[in-house]
Amino acid sequence: MQNQHLINVGQAVAFRLADAFHAQVKEVSEKLQSDQDIEGRVISFSDSGLNKKKFAIVEVDSIAGLFVVPTACLRLVGQ
Repeated sequence: MQNQHLINVGQAVAFRLADAFHAQVKEVSEKLQSDQDIEGRVISFSDSGLNKKKFAIVEVDSIAGLFVVPTACLRLVGQ
């Protein structure tokens, strides 16, 4: 499945912490376990060379800062 074509800005998604990048890794890892599922909302995308929408920028209400998550690691919430 190619998630980059299925997921759009504004959609609710879930991902594993271990699959994501966050600027404050220490603070986040103190609150959550690496295999824990996190839910958030896609606010934008980032390309990687010719690969469009390779990474999603995800906002999570309960955690300050943004997560960068490979689009292939996202699951739509409620699906």
